[in-house]
Amino acid sequence: MNNRFSMLAAIFGGGAYACQAMAGLFRFLAALTLRGVPRLDFFRVVLQPLVDRFAELRDQAQSTGLVFLLVYCVLIALLAIRPALLKASLRVTA
Repeated sequence: MNNRFSMLAAIFGGGAYACQAMAGLFRFLAALTLRGVPRLDFFRVVLQPLVDRFAELRDQAQSTGLVFLLVYCVLIALLAIRPALLKASLRVTA
């Protein structure tokens, strides 16, 4: 059972890192989109919705990454606490 919990925790930990990497990519794409565009230029008005969408995607990726990190921490806590609880319950029953 510990191997399954360990693998599940590793998957969720990797998912958290992947989501944070995607958030960084969306931030980079937003900065790259407006790079070199003058402030009052027509292209800035046209590109602003794209930059806003990248910001929304960045926020969603960060939120999803936090959820994955939460599940990862809970699974690691279960792996750490479970043997102690099992030993304590065996002492009470014996």
